[in-house]
Amino acid sequence: MGRINELDRRVLDALDGGEKIKALLSEKGLTLKAFARQHGEWVEDVSACIRGTRPLPEIRELLATELGLSRSEIDELIAAKAA
Repeated sequence: MGRINELDRRVLDALDGGEKIKALLSEKGLTLKAFARQHGEWVEDVSACIRGTRPLPEIRELLATELGLSRSEIDELIAAKAA
């Protein structure tokens, strides 16, 4: 992501984990709908997963692979609340 200035850091800190995941997908040119479609999942399931309302381990694995993160990093992001 390059160098993050103080404003960028504050904006990132203000996002909850699900919003951070959406931002990372967006950097790859993907919306939640596009990600879901690409992987044969329902957008409602992907959305519920990143909000943390449904665990859906298979979607967490797909997110980790797509974003180049570990599964534990995805789990931490989903569990994270905005500062």
